[in-house]
Amino acid sequence: MGDTVLLIDLKQLVIPTYLTEGGVPVTFDRQMYSLISGVQWHTAFGREGDPIYKQPNFEGSANLDGRLERNGILLDHEYIKAVIFFEYRLSDKEPKFLGLYRSRNITQGVRTFLYQVCDFINDELNSEGWQNNRILFGDQDSK
Repeated sequence: MGDTVLLIDLKQLVIPTYLTEGGVPVTFDRQMYSLISGVQWHTAFGREGDPIYKQPNFEGSANLDGRLERNGILLDHEYIKAVIFFEYRLSDKEPKFLGLYRSRNITQGVRTFLYQVCDFINDELNSEGWQNNRILFGDQDSK
């Protein structure tokens, strides 16, 4: 019946990556100096067999946490144009919105909607991921 955007509320789930860290394929964990997979990005775009990186328990411990067992939502469901995750930190009263969209076949209406509603957006090509680095490394002009 038209463009479909899937809304996922994460209020009752504890996910190791939040907003910008979750919205990219991998992010750098400055505490343990390791790579961590973006859970939300992989939920949308991951491919079966892709490696999953987690925060190591201590220096020198493994951070490979297996491989994806299925494709992401936007790979297997063409009718869904985008996914918006409602994300909360413990102190948040209102959610932040992470929007992920498939770059091909995106309509202008869905793109406009994502830019108006979401605090951070990205696509399967990670073309918006550079904003993550601006936020992580202290560029005050970023959202």
